[in-house]
Amino acid sequence: MKYCLFFGLLITFLSCTEKKNAIGDSLFPQMAAVDSIQVLFYDKEDEDRFFTYLVNSDPSKIKALINDLRYDTIAPVSCTRQGKIYCFIDGAIYNTVYFNLDCQVPHFRYIKNARLYHFPMSASNRQQLQTWKKEAIAP
Repeated sequence: MKYCLFFGLLITFLSCTEKKNAIGDSLFPQMAAVDSIQVLFYDKEDEDRFFTYLVNSDPSKIKALINDLRYDTIAPVSCTRQGKIYCFIDGAIYNTVYFNLDCQVPHFRYIKNARLYHFPMSASNRQQLQTWKKEAIAP
């Protein structure tokens, strides 16, 4: 009887815990192999003609960024783009990720098969991008 109660509680607990679906992992399975990024910050939102940029190849910074792109998507957000991130693997662009830091829901987004996917941005990545924006230089 004790074992039945224990297993019943265990099953109930496991079914109530939130599981994250790795939607981003299935869309771009090689994102974990990204070895460098180039971040472009637009001077004016949604206008990519004038920008500043920063290049980074620090694996810990890239891993933290990519972690936000691994799991569930969020509902589409109507905010404009403030910049984009080119993700490189062995010197070739693998993916381009757009972002908005100041939206009521800071987020990343990218396109795959003509569909736009939105991902929530962690507070640490938002802060990291704001720091990089101050360090970015003009081309």
